[in-house]
Amino acid sequence: MKWIEAVIETAWAEGGFSAELVTGALMELGITGIENEDAYETRLYLENNPDSWDYADEEILSAEPGKSFLRFYIDASDRRLIDNIEAALEYLRRGEFAAILGSLEMRTKIVDDEGWIDNWKQYYKPFRVGKRIIVRPVWEDYIPEDGDAVLSFNPGQVFGTGLHQTTRMCLEALEAIIMPGAKILDIGCGSGILSIAGLLLSEGSQAAAIDTDRAAERVVAENAAFNGIDPNRLKIIIGNVLTDDMLLETIREKYDIIMANIIADVVIGLAPVVKDMLAPSGRFISSGIIKDRVEEVMNRYREAGFEITDIIRDGEWAALVAKCGG
Repeated sequence: MKWIEAVIETAWAEGGFSAELVTGALMELGITGIENEDAYETRLYLENNPDSWDYADEEILSAEPGKSFLRFYIDASDRRLIDNIEAALEYLRRGEFAAILGSLEMRTKIVDDEGWIDNWKQYYKPFRVGKRIIVRPVWEDYIPEDGDAVLSFNPGQVFGTGLHQTTRMCLEALEAIIMPGAKILDIGCGSGILSIAGLLLSEGSQAAAIDTDRAAERVVAENAAFNGIDPNRLKIIIGNVLTDDMLLETIREKYDIIMANIIADVVIGLAPVVKDMLAPSGRFISSGIIKDRVEEVMNRYREAGFEITDIIRDGEWAALVAKCGG
């Protein structure tokens, strides 16, 4: 199958707010699996992982400070979607935030399945998150140390690798609060990395994983199988909890942990939905929040009846842990 690899150049203005605006516009068009590659963060990662220098994207490394690149893949036959993306970018160029968005130049090239897979698998190696979690790509060997919870993982071609700070912070928060027999809800599950990690960390736990992208159903099921997860422990659902009342009825129960690693505007919108489904002692873990919007998100959570119990920060990003207020 032929795909279009698209890269949009934007700016790391206002602490990443510009990239978040463009990402939100792409998600409105149904595009998921968007990778935000910042020149500074990429160089920092490579300095700490020198074995990966050979596979680095020279365009990103040579970019001027403050530039970001949003990379995603779409079906090459979907010309209408490509036109819609161009129209959305032109709208942003003319809008009120045009001055901070950068060029919004979009570059595209045709790739096939084999070339795409080979490109990113080369530098995706096992990595540790928190104290116990090891994320191991299924094509890499890893010898566990005592106490390791090894998550064998294949992100698929439309979801992230789990290396981004927003995912790592969710995993760290999850590890800190998970308990045996937990009931977990993972909203915007993507590859299922968060919900499957919860099942590995918590004996007797159950999870529901939800995403709007139909590819998630296959990818999450495959990743669960890689980790020996009993299918009866993990329910995979396709739909949008913010717009689908019937879906809400199918999942409406009390959860010990609800997770959402998306973007600030979406996690704000989820607050009243989550509050209705969170157990009295439960926790809501939300990530994908640019640091400049943390106070805004916390205020909105408090207005919805939450109490913030923890804030985790990593670079330009933050994750919040909240509980229902007294």
